[in-house]
Amino acid sequence: MKLNMTLWYALGGLVTVILSYNALNCIEHESREMAVDNLSIILDGTVDIYTYWVEEQKNACRRVTSNWNVQASAELLFEAYANQDSASLLRELSIFSKLKDMFLTHSGAINIELVTVNGRIISEAQAISEPMYHEGINKYPELFQRAVETNNIVFIPPTKRHNTDSSFVFFLAPLSTIGSEPSCLMSFTLPAEGEFTRIAAAARLGESGETYLTNQRGYLVSESRFVDHLIELGLLDSNSSSVNNILVVENALDTTRTQSRLTKMAESVIRGMDSNSIEGYKDYRGVYVLGAWTWIDSLNCGITTEIDESEALRSYYPTRTIYMLTVAYLLAFAIASVYLNRKRRR
Repeated sequence: MKLNMTLWYALGGLVTVILSYNALNCIEHESREMAVDNLSIILDGTVDIYTYWVEEQKNACRRVTSNWNVQASAELLFEAYANQDSASLLRELSIFSKLKDMFLTHSGAINIELVTVNGRIISEAQAISEPMYHEGINKYPELFQRAVETNNIVFIPPTKRHNTDSSFVFFLAPLSTIGSEPSCLMSFTLPAEGEFTRIAAAARLGESGETYLTNQRGYLVSESRFVDHLIELGLLDSNSSSVNNILVVENALDTTRTQSRLTKMAESVIRGMDSNSIEGYKDYRGVYVLGAWTWIDSLNCGITTEIDESEALRSYYPTRTIYMLTVAYLLAFAIASVYLNRKRRR
């Protein structure tokens, strides 16, 4: 009878532990799913905003390139360039510059340039035989070529300009008046730290949530929420932008990159995959996060929304503590009951 009573208590304790363990797993899983669902909602909304922003910028570019005066000036400027006529080139550049200034405000760009199909910027430097090549053909030759071949406006992701720390985005618009296969393109330059990165900065969940963009090389191309932390880790110089300066790898502190690899998100999104992770993974700070991500064709970038795992499970931890204390109390009560029962029977 004593043995039976002890076995019953032991069996009851085991069942309590198993049920509690399963209940905790279910609650944790639901907490993770809920967090990722919220991240996915934010991600979808942000993708829609970026898609709309790109189309609005392209429409602004079309308004400029479809202007008859701009088309005529661009044709004359390209003709002077092709003929290597320095005097005509400087004259047409002056006229084009005046037209450009008129349209900068309407297009939202900070600069407009004329670029040949081989990537050379038509500028005053051409007149003194110092060719300068567009960042698009240097960093994204496939996108530059797409603009030429398809005769469509193409977006170039944030790119550093002329060995500076500043990054810019570009819209390359072929000029249709020069032929079905354009001989030159109009490049519209916008600062990467402007509206482009502010859209991502506005899509944050909680205290640690972050939405950011990644290019095909695995680099961060929007401003990080954790710039101060990156500076503390020595991953970023003081007063520097994180755009194009942070590689999205798990072991970011490995400056040699010999033992580092892209994060789970980055490896997936640069292959054009849409996915999420409720299990968690290390982000570019080395912190475990939950995340959802997708590739945006119109931006030629991947976008992800993440939140620290510790914050996502913040409401789960008190529940886990209560369950563990309750189970510990029941087990202690069972052990004490068996002990007192056996002592009384003696």
